[in-house]
Amino acid sequence: MIKNLILVSIFALVTILCAADTGLVGQEFIINKSFEVSKVENGRLVSHSVLNNTLNSMRVGILEEKNGMYIIRIEGSRNSSNGTDTYYISKHWADIVFLTDAAESASSFLSESNNLGTFTNVTCPGRDSIPGSDPESDFEPESSDSISESPSDSAVSNGTGLCQHYSKFLESGVPEKALNQALFFYKNNTSEFSNEWISIADYTENSREERFYMFNIETGEVRKHHVSHGSGNRNGVKRGDENHDGNLGRCSYNGSRENMTRPGFFKVDEPYVSSSHRDSWPNLGGGYNGIRMDGLSGELNDHARGAGVVMHGANYNTGATMGRSYGCPAFRPNEASDILNTIKGGSLYYSYVGDNCADDQEAVDDTVIGAEDICR
Repeated sequence: MIKNLILVSIFALVTILCAADTGLVGQEFIINKSFEVSKVENGRLVSHSVLNNTLNSMRVGILEEKNGMYIIRIEGSRNSSNGTDTYYISKHWADIVFLTDAAESASSFLSESNNLGTFTNVTCPGRDSIPGSDPESDFEPESSDSISESPSDSAVSNGTGLCQHYSKFLESGVPEKALNQALFFYKNNTSEFSNEWISIADYTENSREERFYMFNIETGEVRKHHVSHGSGNRNGVKRGDENHDGNLGRCSYNGSRENMTRPGFFKVDEPYVSSSHRDSWPNLGGGYNGIRMDGLSGELNDHARGAGVVMHGANYNTGATMGRSYGCPAFRPNEASDILNTIKGGSLYYSYVGDNCADDQEAVDDTVIGAEDICR
């Protein structure tokens, strides 16, 4: 009932704003809210995502209209690769999202977007076209046989698809407890993710080992790589791994996690450029050299983004024992691009610390009670 009232209110606002039916093609918008889009490649629906922007405004360019859909370019959104991806969005749904956001911050729109035009140059959706609970409902792919389920679709969301390659993951060396917990967390938080890859850093292993496991829940592909842990450097003392023997020693010191490895679950999000690390972090392609992350395990890691904990390659990671980072999962410079371009844009990452940081690991364990039964 509340949802219907909201939709009716949105429709009323759009109706007030609309005066002509000339469309939005060719315009650009600054959007300050979340909306749902479908990613299409070669006529095939490959994913359905909620583009969520909580830090910086998205810039959306309307490229063309096709079969009742807008084809849009997105820059600056947290689930997009800065304009390199093309998405479809329902034409009427787009009209509502863009216009209501414009109405809420019209002065901001007019000052930030040179190509916005006026509110009379928009398409007014008819009363029967207001979307319901499924904004994708009027999307008609070229061939229904070509649709591939996104990670949030039925097989994965009810748990069955998550376990189809479970034995292969174990046989490839993915640690069982961490695997169960990652799958369990994914199943219970499916809406957070829009990438079918899951990665686990098993920090109970030495950094000389390939302890970063990444696996595709749809195809069963598994890859293994080396990864750094945090040094915990404070005033020259590196309490995260004091003697640099490759073993993670601690995840906090006197209540501080500064420059330490943060435990728990994360969402691997958007790429960015760290100008202060242009010489020490290799370019990942597209001009960026790091990938931001959002901590999803409460006080264990929810300040990670603000503290600058990201994923990146590092030129210091060339020896047998990996270098110590400032708390970031850091990779060998010749491997970073392949790893990070695979898992960016909405995948799950699990920083598994085990008994190395026992109290922290116990806190994580308490959030995934019952994980051991996920694939039984």
